[in-house]
Amino acid sequence: MTNEQAKQEAIAAFKSGRAFNGAHRDAGTIVHLVPPLPPTTSGDWFDKALCGARPGWHGNGWHKSINPVNCYKCIKKQESQ
Repeated sequence: MTNEQAKQEAIAAFKSGRAFNGAHRDAGTIVHLVPPLPPTTSGDWFDKALCGARPGWHGNGWHKSINPVNCYKCIKKQESQ
């Protein structure tokens, strides 16, 4: 996949799962741009966002968001590409 394809196919997603306080029901409030879920995976996806963020070690991976991207670094990186 080329860089241009990844940019076009990026999905708005937030981190989900266990937070620093140990609550399993918590979810992130920052919406990032993340590469699409590879078709060969079982459902969890842990790829880096455009800004370099990754879900936490004890997290549940990325989850698609209906909200717009609000990560400043992801927005800047998308504009510069």
